[in-house]
Amino acid sequence: VGPKDFKKFYESGISLVIKRPRTFIIDLVEIEEKLDLGYLYVFSRKTVHSENSIAYRFEDGKKSVVITGDCDYDEGIIELSRNADLLIADCSFPDSMKVAGHLIPKECGLIARKAKVKKLVLSHIYPAPYPDSQRIEECRSVFDGHVLLAEDLMEINV
Repeated sequence: VGPKDFKKFYESGISLVIKRPRTFIIDLVEIEEKLDLGYLYVFSRKTVHSENSIAYRFEDGKKSVVITGDCDYDEGIIELSRNADLLIADCSFPDSMKVAGHLIPKECGLIARKAKVKKLVLSHIYPAPYPDSQRIEECRSVFDGHVLLAEDLMEINV
């Protein structure tokens, strides 16, 4: 799910470099604010990053998943993530390397705690001169829920 012109962007760039998943298909859908597919509801919210940055919440009536995409800390992400079963959050750098427009582990943990998220996956991980385990430790300093580091093509039961 993406904003207007996402299909064109995906097909001209991303599809050329991404591995094809083995256990599911990729079906691209463009939305504005929300989308009702009958079996799945998708909500979007503008994020603090760039003009076109958007976070998404997917709900099927029983479970919910939020994907922040690139973003910085703001109340809108907390509200969109409220009581989510899974939050996949931008966590580009460790706490000591904060970059405007991106979350750090402590901020991811604060969002998850304030939103009462059940499981948190730290994603969009940039290389840093620290072990990846440090990000999890920094996040857990403010969030005592389940925390994982994302991996390409990772599958998670919600």
